[in-house]
Amino acid sequence: MTSTMAKKSTIIPPGIYCPVISLYEPTPRQEIDYDASYKFFSYLIRSGIDGLVLAGTTAEAVLLSAEERKELVKIARKAAVDLGRPDFPVVAGISGQSTNESIRLAEDALSAGASFGLLLP
Repeated sequence: MTSTMAKKSTIIPPGIYCPVISLYEPTPRQEIDYDASYKFFSYLIRSGIDGLVLAGTTAEAVLLSAEERKELVKIARKAAVDLGRPDFPVVAGISGQSTNESIRLAEDALSAGASFGLLLP
């Protein structure tokens, strides 16, 4: 199987990248709190860090659906754009339980606005 993702040679810029946790609604289903996530991402971007890392190795990544991961990347990108930082690095965890799942997560992350992917060996 050949990946349909565009080849990139961009190297991640140096700096401090903050791994973020997912914020949940205080409900029995514990849905992702997207409004709180937007505020949290905005706060972190304004704080002076150099990039965000979503669904990386903060343990809850395996608990997020592919759609939740994608939506969080969209929200992080929106926060950056709204703050006048459209090129702010957003790194998305793309580790799956199979090669196919990791490729799908990478494609989702790219389409949602991620700048880079984080794939664990």
